[in-house]
Amino acid sequence: MSIFFKKLTKSLILKSDYIHWINDKCINRFLEVRLTYQSQNDLINYIENINNRGKDFLFGIFQNDIHIGNVKLYNIDTNHKFAEISIVIGVKNLHSQGIGFKAIEFIKSFAKNECGLRKVMASMYSSNQASISLFYKCDFIKVGEFKNQYFDKGKLVNKIYFESFL
Repeated sequence: MSIFFKKLTKSLILKSDYIHWINDKCINRFLEVRLTYQSQNDLINYIENINNRGKDFLFGIFQNDIHIGNVKLYNIDTNHKFAEISIVIGVKNLHSQGIGFKAIEFIKSFAKNECGLRKVMASMYSSNQASISLFYKCDFIKVGEFKNQYFDKGKLVNKIYFESFL
């Protein structure tokens, strides 16, 4: 399985199924983007805003030239040398195939080697067991949680915080 990463652009997403999987309730269950329908223009504006600001980095995850997910480095603090990361694998049958691990290792390396950061952080719903397991596998440690932060399927769940030193 050939996995690689490219900075997302308008032309790349117009050729992908991004619009379909970002609006899929199974894929976006733990994403705040699920709260509103995303149009093609919304996605284009989102990507162009990120690319024009130059403060965040959004990479597409590709398998054999097919866009299958995203990994993002954002809220970069160049003074204190840390940032946050997020990830989504948009193709259901590719979940639990090691792609998330490769994406997190890629963004950690990018954060350290290209941005000069010393630490990355992530947060997630306490009900998102797949992400929690993935971040533990990627040498993140749990550093805290906010109680009853999010609604997931009508029930309140905690927000879990993780960090990893690079």
